[in-house]
Amino acid sequence: MKTKIKALMIFAFLIFLPQLPAFSQNAAGAYGGATFSFSSEENLSADAGLNYILDINAYHLSLSGELSFTPQKIKKVGLTADFWFLYPRIGDSAFHWYAGAGTGAYVLFTGDFSFAFSVRAVLGLEFFPESRLGVFVQAVAEPSFSKDFCFCLPVSVGVRWWF
Repeated sequence: MKTKIKALMIFAFLIFLPQLPAFSQNAAGAYGGATFSFSSEENLSADAGLNYILDINAYHLSLSGELSFTPQKIKKVGLTADFWFLYPRIGDSAFHWYAGAGTGAYVLFTGDFSFAFSVRAVLGLEFFPESRLGVFVQAVAEPSFSKDFCFCLPVSVGVRWWF
């Protein structure tokens, strides 16, 4: 009986998943910025990435792929997932602010090849000069765990197209 229930749940999830874009507002964008590391041998690196936002019932899931580098080398490649639990509009203005929490997984190329896992606290501001174009700035407090501990503060600026 439990196997049938599991199979039914998996089937329902697979049927529901492709329908999400029809019931939500989505955004895709690109960003760049800098990461300040407070417990690493390299204290500053540049970041670039792409993100995709899925908005369902006023909750936002932000998925990003990013590349972190210095002028000498690629520092890390990673994927992040942030859940925005706040995304209110500021008065009647074209500004929204957001706050959330998430996680990240990275492949590190500093020293020995290794992996890192992070938890993230996100705070951002998004401006809409046009109804579907968002320009944003965000900061993330991100303790990262690998063979060494690193506390990072990525700060990013980017654009998103909401559709």
